[in-house]
Amino acid sequence: MKKSILLLTVSSLVVLLWAGTITKTFTFNQSELRFQKVSGYDLVTIPNCVNNYEVGNPLLPIALYTVLIPANATVTKIEITNKQSIEIPGEYLIYPVQPGIPLNQTVPVAFYGPNPLVYASEEVYPKEIISYSPTGSKCGYRLCDFMLFPIQYRPKFKKLLLNTKITVKIHYVEGVVAPPQLTTKQIELAKRELRSLVINPEDLTAFAPPTRMTLQGDLEYVIITSDAFVSNLEPLANWRTQMGLKAEVKTTT
Repeated sequence: MKKSILLLTVSSLVVLLWAGTITKTFTFNQSELRFQKVSGYDLVTIPNCVNNYEVGNPLLPIALYTVLIPANATVTKIEITNKQSIEIPGEYLIYPVQPGIPLNQTVPVAFYGPNPLVYASEEVYPKEIISYSPTGSKCGYRLCDFMLFPIQYRPKFKKLLLNTKITVKIHYVEGVVAPPQLTTKQIELAKRELRSLVINPEDLTAFAPPTRMTLQGDLEYVIITSDAFVSNLEPLANWRTQMGLKAEVKTTT
């Protein structure tokens, strides 16, 4: 992770923004590829990948990823800085993407043929192997989803290219979003949920939203009663705490 400073002047106001990058490398092995014949076409898949959705174009696997950035930041660009590729031996007529079928539809759907403009082209498909979505928020953290095409296709020559190594650089700018303040307990719960979702779990602590401090600490459940019922309600408060919701009994006096 690298950081730099951007100094912007807008209507005589100076805005200080931190710019940073995250670099990750992804590898794909030829042994992971799965081939099968479907209606005379070749269908290639990779475990844990989804498929593209442009009807009539070659159906190729897509790898989906989520990157974590600082809680006050937004992704400005994701780029490929290095790529290594090999050609898969053989010739392949890749199965075209078919339209989606409603679950309640019982009538057979006609086969949607290949897009002639793409399948007659000498150019590699897709030309760009990365795209990303706008930055979003989850549990107070800032996340950005992006996808990679491990496989590209040369339709006219019926050749497949496997991108065995792809290095990605994520650019972001801080200071453009006001993150919510969370309790320590909320942040810990968010970390558990996000740890297996993001490609950089090592940044969960550094990129966490600010901690909200309260006079009662991380108290999340309060039982208000009179002095006469304190002993009766303490078991309930203890049970709530054991279930993960910090609770206390407070009196009106």
